[in-house]
Amino acid sequence: MGQEDFQKLKSAGLKGDIEHCSRELFAYDGSKIDVIGHFEADISVGKAKVTSSFVILRMDVAYWVMLLQRNLVSFTLGQRPVF
Repeated sequence: MGQEDFQKLKSAGLKGDIEHCSRELFAYDGSKIDVIGHFEADISVGKAKVTSSFVILRMDVAYWVMLLQRNLVSFTLGQRPVF
């Protein structure tokens, strides 16, 4: 998730702050992806509740376009990634 999206969620009422994140993320070629921090959120529907962790990434559009053009990252929409 990008920092701008996090700020939109905060404006919509999300409680919490970005915390330090020691995770390191890398593109396919091994180049490092900038991690700003992370936050956890409790998500509930009816009686079901889960805690999810979100990593906040630097989301400069030019940066991601460059990664995509060089085939260093890929995105799958609507499906869970397979690891």
